[in-house]
Amino acid sequence: ILNRISERFSNAAPRSHKTGVRQLGVRGAARYVRARARAMLERRDLLPKDLWAPTSIVGWGLDTRAFSQQINEFWGRPPFEIYAVTEAGVMGLQYRPNGGMAFIPDGCFYEFIPESELDAFHADPDYVPRTALLDEVSSGQAYEAVITSFDEMPFVRYRTGHIVRFS
Repeated sequence: ILNRISERFSNAAPRSHKTGVRQLGVRGAARYVRARARAMLERRDLLPKDLWAPTSIVGWGLDTRAFSQQINEFWGRPPFEIYAVTEAGVMGLQYRPNGGMAFIPDGCFYEFIPESELDAFHADPDYVPRTALLDEVSSGQAYEAVITSFDEMPFVRYRTGHIVRFS
C-alpha cells in the first residue's frame, strides 16, 4: 500500500489523482508548498517523506522485504518486519542493527524442533521429535517453531512449519 501511495506522487501519475491545494486547508497548503519547494530544490519529484515524517513503518509478509528499498526511498524510513502467525499473533519483531528478528517472549510458549529431529520424523512418522526451549537453541542452527498459545488466544499447541535460524 505504501508503495502504491508513493507511485501516486510521481509526475507520471495522472493529474486527476493529485489532491488540489485548495482542498488541503491553510495548514495543509502551507505544508504542501514547503514540501514542493524542498523537492524542487533537490530537483526531484515530490515524495511522501516531504509531507510526512513517520517515526516507524511496520510491515509483514514477503512484500515487505521486496519493497523495503522503495519504501525507504519514498518515506525516509525502512520498514520494520514482524513475524506473525494466525494461531499466535505477533511472535517476533525485527531488530534493526543486524536485520534479524527477536522473539516476543510473553506472546506464547515457544519450543523448537532441531532440523536433525525433523529428518528423523520424516523418515519415521511414528517418531516423536524432541524439542528445545528458547534458552537451549544453538547459534547458527535451524529449527521448526512450535508454539503453545496461552494469552488471549485459544489454548493450542501448534507446529508452525516455519524454519527459523538462530544467530
